[in-house]
Amino acid sequence: MNAPSRKMRTLAVAAVALVVVLALSAALLAFQAKSAVARIVEVLRPGYEITYVSPRVGLNGDLSVRELKVRPVGDDRATLTAVRAELRPSGPAWFLRAAFESGAALPPIEKLSLKLEGVAIEGSGDLHPSLRWIGTRSAAPFEGAGCSASIHFSAEDWEQLELGSGPASIDAEYAVTGPGLGTVTAAYAVPGSSRIEHRRVLKLEKPFEPLPLDPARAATVESQWAVIDEGFVTARNRLCARRARVARNHFADVHATAVRDWLRRLELEPSAGLIETYRRYALGGGELRWQSRPRAPIVFASYAAARADERVRVLAATLAATGKPAVAFELARVTPTVDPLDPAAALAGGDSAASPALADAGGAPASASAPGVDASASTEPTTPGTITAPTITPPPIAAPADPKPAVASAPAP
Repeated sequence: MNAPSRKMRTLAVAAVALVVVLALSAALLAFQAKSAVARIVEVLRPGYEITYVSPRVGLNGDLSVRELKVRPVGDDRATLTAVRAELRPSGPAWFLRAAFESGAALPPIEKLSLKLEGVAIEGSGDLHPSLRWIGTRSAAPFEGAGCSASIHFSAEDWEQLELGSGPASIDAEYAVTGPGLGTVTAAYAVPGSSRIEHRRVLKLEKPFEPLPLDPARAATVESQWAVIDEGFVTARNRLCARRARVARNHFADVHATAVRDWLRRLELEPSAGLIETYRRYALGGGELRWQSRPRAPIVFASYAAARADERVRVLAATLAATGKPAVAFELARVTPTVDPLDPAAALAGGDSAASPALADAGGAPASASAPGVDASASTEPTTPGTITAPTITPPPIAAPADPKPAVASAPAP
């Protein structure tokens, strides 16, 4: 056999060996991707029921699954679905540790992002009561107030909008941004309709190990919500004004009145400035921004146990709309003027748990010893890091329908 022939045989054998190695490596990676995803899912239990198919891993360590379904455990809960989900750690080393290491906890997390494509909310329940104000079809606040029989639009309502919106998506990120601090950002977007962004700075005992979250040891340093209209407000006002047989600009008043009356059913009265600011957004869209900068970090567990009025006081929040200066987030306790069982009364109705933050009188900041406040922390928290991105304590104002017993419930600070 001449030299060229031997070289060809050698190359052929090497090529076959390489193919076999790559095939075995791909099979191993596929198996370990399944193992890593299963480990992540296990950490999130028992709070969620999670199913998925086709776990995969990229050469950069990104994990992906298809047909993701996430349902919070409990009665009357909706299911979040996504056509595709991708988890992006800071590099392949994190995936390798998640796939090959043993133990209940995940590897330390310095930065982790999540992208969900083709998002939908299935079922008539809620993902969480504190998020009920978010329009699941529109990504706009209280989408059906004053127009629909529910706080949310039905599939038929949504079709009649003729909005031509794109598939919904969620982008979220967690990053360690300072000693004892982690920052969460998230965005829920329906292109052509609306976008909701959230940012929250957390005080954590172990920021590199944020999961599972211990409510007694986690606190909010500051949080923001932003709603950016991309056409929904105009389409909603057009449809609902036609239904109510009023001018489009007048429907903004109808919507704001429905929101105010919904709050009154909860024995709460928004300030005139708060209603006017929200009305500005309801009339012309633009942006609606809610921001909370408490005097001291708010402990999750203490906040959940506090009375509604105490929650709002410690939030020290403001609300701003395009063209309107920020106003204090103030809600006063009043005697209800609307029968919560009368669906026709003053366009009211409403889901009592949908209010982003229920309050008593005045938005004056509470002292550092108020319920839900970490009194041992500095009273002048600074915003660590520079993550400017989307985000959970929602903007104020609620809407009608879904009549349920009034509950003084508010979201995590």
